[in-house]
Amino acid sequence: MKLPVDLSSSMEGGRDQLAKLSSTAFMCIIIGNLMPSIGPMDNKDILLNVTAVGILVITIFVNVCIQFTTHVINTSKYDIAGEHVMTMLFMLLLLVILSFLALAVPISKRILELKYRDMHKTISTEEPKEPNKSSVEILKDVVRKYWLMAEIGSPQFVMARSATSSVSGAICLVVAVLLVKTEFRMWSSSDEAGVANSDYAGSTFLILWIQSIGVMLGTIAPIFRWFTAISFRCSKKEGDNYRNQLKVEDYWIQALAEWKESPSLPLRIRDSKCRRLIQNTKNSILSFSTRVQVLIVVTSKTVCLISVFVVSLILSGLYCSKCLKGKVARNGHKGSDIAPGVELDLNRYVLRLEGEVDLPERILKNISDALDKLIQKAKKQQPEKLMKLLEKSSGFKGIVEFDSNQVPSLHSEEPPNSWSLPVVTLTSIAISLPNIKSHIADSLLCSVNEGLSYASLIDQSLENIEDWINLKDAANFVWVRVELYRKWLDKDLQMMALKGKTCRENLQRLADIAKDYVMEFLSKVNRGPEHEPLNWPVKVIAANSM
Repeated sequence: MKLPVDLSSSMEGGRDQLAKLSSTAFMCIIIGNLMPSIGPMDNKDILLNVTAVGILVITIFVNVCIQFTTHVINTSKYDIAGEHVMTMLFMLLLLVILSFLALAVPISKRILELKYRDMHKTISTEEPKEPNKSSVEILKDVVRKYWLMAEIGSPQFVMARSATSSVSGAICLVVAVLLVKTEFRMWSSSDEAGVANSDYAGSTFLILWIQSIGVMLGTIAPIFRWFTAISFRCSKKEGDNYRNQLKVEDYWIQALAEWKESPSLPLRIRDSKCRRLIQNTKNSILSFSTRVQVLIVVTSKTVCLISVFVVSLILSGLYCSKCLKGKVARNGHKGSDIAPGVELDLNRYVLRLEGEVDLPERILKNISDALDKLIQKAKKQQPEKLMKLLEKSSGFKGIVEFDSNQVPSLHSEEPPNSWSLPVVTLTSIAISLPNIKSHIADSLLCSVNEGLSYASLIDQSLENIEDWINLKDAANFVWVRVELYRKWLDKDLQMMALKGKTCRENLQRLADIAKDYVMEFLSKVNRGPEHEPLNWPVKVIAANSM
């Protein structure tokens, strides 16, 4: 974005002028691609990212307007003022759409979370429709339901298929066509179009073509979102009238309504007139923003409906011509390679917002097939060493007894146990035992390394994972040293195994080292945040586990 914000450099050449235009067009494509990405962000990240993009876009807009008045952008010689103005307006429009789309993200995620919890209760209490199925097949069906909910209900996918996000594809397409058309017109009509008279010299040629290629490639994803939204609505079975399809759902304006109903701004102003003025100003701004949001949503849905109408006419014409030529069967357009019952089985577990159309069966089938492919891939890539270790296991009685005696608590005098840390600690003990052959120890390390990836997944699913981050760090800290250097807290486990006479002696030595480490730490810290078990250093947590 260097060229469109450069106010001082004289850029009279045609190539220079095109490079400025390609930069603003590229900015439009950036915003169009950013829209689905705000879905997974939390509220703070959304605010920071949208604000940052807004500052950049407004800076570009103001600087380009200044260049118009100072004739840095030469509109008389190359006649590209209209293209610049249209690109700038599209850039501002995309920024407005992005900003108001961001307002709907928190509410949408809240609604989807509630629907997910309700569906989770339904799935957990459901009885299998086919009792004769094996437990593996029943488990696979349950995973398929959750997989479907996670894929279709993911905030990124929800934002991508929203009306306002999909219509950005149409805007990006117009911007790309506008840039290509201007480049072809200037290169073909003027001999001076390829000349660069600025201080940037030949670098403008590189900038122009890199950004032009970026515009072409960056337009692909927004266009696909637009076409996907069209295909969803083309496959819609129910015949809703246009008024229902243009309805603005509550989640679009709910955030603005909540802000409007909230108390006045927290300013300590005693004058009632000033407080009333502030309150009225806030209400006026929010009312105007609500109307803008409604206008954006209605316009976006209108563009989608017009697109659907045009595409339907084209498809109908193609279908009629094929029928006349006799190249398709009478019921060919109704055919489907989807197994019977897919809609009946899977549509119930699709998480949708109000007003969203039913997803086509092929989308559900593709998502379901993706899970099947993943399962088949996993079967071919099973953790062989971990499987061999589990085959040697005589059961999980010791783990059950250990786990039943450990009640995780965030306010206990010791840190709660995770899944990974005890495994790492037990492996460290095994390496330190005497009379263990090196190849057996190496095999154990490989097996545990494969298993830790699964244990870490369970650790990540803990409700208080943010509070337990030190436990995860402690497990990683210990494991890296055990796996690579055969050391536990800088104590050489292999040397301990060679020098040790009995298992009991080595165990006692490790216990003494760990106890001294913890007691030394506790003696140094006073009662305070550092004394809280979850705030202990990773080495102390690892020693406590031992």
